[in-house]
This record gives sequence, C-alpha cells and structure tokens, in this order.
Amino acid sequence: MAQVHAWQEHDYSTLKPWGRQWETRSKIVTALVFIFAVIAIDHPGLVMAALVFVLGAAKFMGISYRYLGRKLLILVPFLALMSIPLLFGSGLPVAAENYHFALLIIFKAMTGMTVMLVMTATQPLQDLLESMAHLKIPAPIIAVLFLACRYSYLFIQELKSMQRALNSRCLSPALNLNALKVYGELTGGVFIKSLNRSEEVYHAMQCRCFNGGLTTTTPKKIKGKDVLISLFAMSIPILLIILEKVVFP
Repeated sequence: MAQVHAWQEHDYSTLKPWGRQWETRSKIVTALVFIFAVIAIDHPGLVMAALVFVLGAAKFMGISYRYLGRKLLILVPFLALMSIPLLFGSGLPVAAENYHFALLIIFKAMTGMTVMLVMTATQPLQDLLESMAHLKIPAPIIAVLFLACRYSYLFIQELKSMQRALNSRCLSPALNLNALKVYGELTGGVFIKSLNRSEEVYHAMQCRCFNGGLTTTTPKKIKGKDVLISLFAMSIPILLIILEKVVFP
C-alpha cells in the first residue's frame, strides 16, 4: 500500500487503517450521495459545516491538509472569475443576495472537490477504476478516465522537461517578438508530439486487441463496517438538510 503511482502523488502508508480498508464501491456511492446532498443545501453556513466535516474526516483518515490545500488551489482562479460577476453584477454596493449566492457556490465547489480528493486519495487509481467497473459504469468511460490520468501526467512531465530546456538556454519570460516565436514553436512541437503519441497509443492498443474495457479482478466483499461508515457519512448532509428545513425555512 505504500507504493505510489507517479501521477497520484499520494503515499497510502500515511492513511489510517479504516481509511485504507473502506471498501471502494461503498466509498464511491457515499461520495456521490454526499455531494448531491450538499448541492441541495441553500444556506452557506450549513454548506460550510459540511466542508468542515469533510476536512475533519480527511484529517482523521491521515490525509494531510498540505496535500488537500495544494489540490484545492486549482479551484481558486475559477472561483474568483466566477465570483466577481456574481458579486458586482448589480453594481455597488454589493447586494446581500449576491454575496449569499457567491458564498454558496464557493463552499459547494470546495466541499465537492474535497470529497473527490478524499475518495481518490484513499486507494490506488486501479482499485478506484475497478470498483467503478463493478458498479456497472460503462467500460469506455472508465478507459477514458484511466488514459486521461496517465497521459495528463506524461503531458505535465513533457512541459517540465521543456521548461528545464528553456532555463538551460537562459530564456527569460517576455512578450517580445523573439520570445513569442519560441513559445509558438514550442506549442506547435507539443501539438505534434501529442498527435504522434496518440497514434502510437492507438496502434499499440489495436495490437493488443483492446475492446474498450479494462480487465478487472473479483470485487471485494462489502463488510458491515463499510456500510456503517457509509451510513454515518451520508447522514451528515441529510441532517443538515433537515436542519435547514426546520431552522431556516
């Protein structure tokens, strides 16, 4: 379990035993129910409470906040671009309902992303994809997800290699004509390499008689403790929905 796939960047040996051993199919169902239940909540404070619960559960599982924070930073530019027009769409001063709606969207996005990070950080990618197959998710979707994860990592490695090459040639970032020519050549090179790699992958999969699905093993048995953990996790947003209906009708 301590072995880490390079594209997942997470050490499973740091997880608590119950976090590692929670059956993946029940974990996927729990994550989906939790996210859809949080989406149904319309009070920012209650959505924030759900986010706090998820962060606490992540810490209890042994997932570091540094790992979560690094991944959640990806959302910041998108949330900022989305929130600005929501806040100032009706001019100044900012209307209370605009502020309320922006907070609601931000907290829901952060909660959903954190739930997905917890789900993907508690088992290897192969186990997650196999469990999705056992849940009867169409095989082409699972194959696309696997290939996207794998080749996204390779694409990032390619960009890092190009950045090192530019740094070794003392190219400083600029917007002058020479720098723009270099950027254009690099973009074209990446595009051509991507096309060539996709052709090579396609032919390799054809030679191996790939039929659109991945080979899976026998699914693990869902134990009573898996059901109890799932029921407890799913009950939190449901209780928050009930609380919203009673206290904030």
